[in-house]
Amino acid sequence: MAKFTVRIELYGAAEASALYKLLDKKMAGRGFQTVIESTEGRRFELPTGEYSYEGEESGEEVREAAKEVAAEVGRTSAVLVTQSQVRWWSGLRTLD
Repeated sequence: MAKFTVRIELYGAAEASALYKLLDKKMAGRGFQTVIESTEGRRFELPTGEYSYEGEESGEEVREAAKEVAAEVGRTSAVLVTQSQVRWWSGLRTLD
């Protein structure tokens, strides 16, 4: 199963936090998560507009799914999808 990190930037959003909350809800409905887990089982919250996705889809398919969801929010957006096997991070808020 492939792992992807997805970043969505919503442009021209005056009420950005409300729009990102709506985006989070819609992305969750398509299997995207705002939380990642360390190898030790600790859970961390991703920055606003970032998502984790695991599945059998190709990067292009993940990108298209993310673009479709972002379009539902009604703002112009940029989408970046990166396939990864390992992630390193620092400073993310823990959820444990």
